[in-house]
Amino acid sequence: MACSEARLAANRANARKSTGPRSANGKAHSRGNALKHGLSGAGVVLPSEVEAEVRAKEAAFERELKPGSEVERELVRRIALGAVRSQRCFHLEMTLTEANRQRDLERFDSDRAEAAEVLGARLAEDPAATVLRLRRTAVGCDWLVDRWENLARGLDGGVCIWNEDDLARALDLLGVHPDERHLDAWALDYRALWERATGADPEVADDARQALADRIAEEIAALKDLAERRFERDKVDYVLLETNTRFDTSSEVLQVRRLGAAADQMFQSGLARLLARPLPPEPATLSASARPSTPPIVASRPEPVTKTKPTALPLPTPWPNLRDRDPARNDDVVLPARVKPLDPDARARA
Repeated sequence: MACSEARLAANRANARKSTGPRSANGKAHSRGNALKHGLSGAGVVLPSEVEAEVRAKEAAFERELKPGSEVERELVRRIALGAVRSQRCFHLEMTLTEANRQRDLERFDSDRAEAAEVLGARLAEDPAATVLRLRRTAVGCDWLVDRWENLARGLDGGVCIWNEDDLARALDLLGVHPDERHLDAWALDYRALWERATGADPEVADDARQALADRIAEEIAALKDLAERRFERDKVDYVLLETNTRFDTSSEVLQVRRLGAAADQMFQSGLARLLARPLPPEPATLSASARPSTPPIVASRPEPVTKTKPTALPLPTPWPNLRDRDPARNDDVVLPARVKPLDPDARARA
C-alpha cells in the first residue's frame, strides 16, 4: 500500500524527534541501562563504587609502573580493572558460599526428608530400586520404618484388617516387583499368612496374624539398626557443611568463579605485557653539589695499531779455535772481551 505524501512527511518529522539521548549525561545514562554488576565487559560503564576503586588502583599502579605512552596507560587501566574485579569476585564468592552454607544447615534435615518423600512416591513403580535407594540414608530408613509401623497397626487388636492394597504395600516395602510376586518365596509366604490371618478359623487366623506381626517387627528392627549406621555418615556430611569444608557447586557461585577467572586473566596478561617493555633509566638522585668533582671520563677512540716486522738480531761472533792458534801470532787474534789471551810462558813456568 502506497504511503501518501502527508503521511511520509509526518513519519519523517517523528523520526527526527526520536534520536535518543544527545547530551553527555543522557548518553552516559543510556549506556548504563544494561549494567548489572560491573564484573564483566570492557569496563566502559561501571557502578560508582567500582569506578572509584578502579581509579584509586590505577593511580597507585601508575606511580609504581610509570607508563610512558598511551598504550602503557591503557594497560595500567586494564590491570587496575582486573585487580578490582578479582577482589570483588573473591569477596562475593565468600559471601555467597557462607549464605548457601547457612541455608543448607537450616534445611539439612528437611531437604533429606523431602528427597525421601519424592523417592518413596515411586515405590509402586519400581519397588526394588526405590527400596535400595531409600536404605542408603538414615531419613530413607526412617521413611520405610514409618510405612512398616502403619502396616503393623493393622494387625493390632487381635484382628487382621489388611486388604489387598495393604498386602501389596508390604510386598512393595520388601522390594518385590509386581510381575514376580507369583514366583517370589517371600511374596508367596506373605500372601499365605495374610489369607490365613483373614480366614474364618480364629486360632489359625491368630497364629498367622502373629507371624505377620513378628516378621514386620524384624523388618523394623533391621531398618532402625541400619538407620543408626547411616546416621553416622550423615553426621560427617553435616560436620563438613558446618565447618565450611564442602566445595560449593551452586550456579551463582560457579558464575562468580568464572568472572573471577576472567578478571585474573585480564590482570595477569596486562601486567605481563607491561613488564615486558624496556624500562627507562632512572634519573640521578644526587644534587649538583653532592656530585664528585672529578671530571667525567670521555671515551676516546683507540689509536690503530700498526704491525711491523721484527728486526733481525745480529748473529753471535764465533769463538776462535784456540787449539789451532799460533802463539807467535797472538797479537793478530782478536778475542772477545770475556776471553783472556794465553800467556806462552805460563805452561813452561808451571
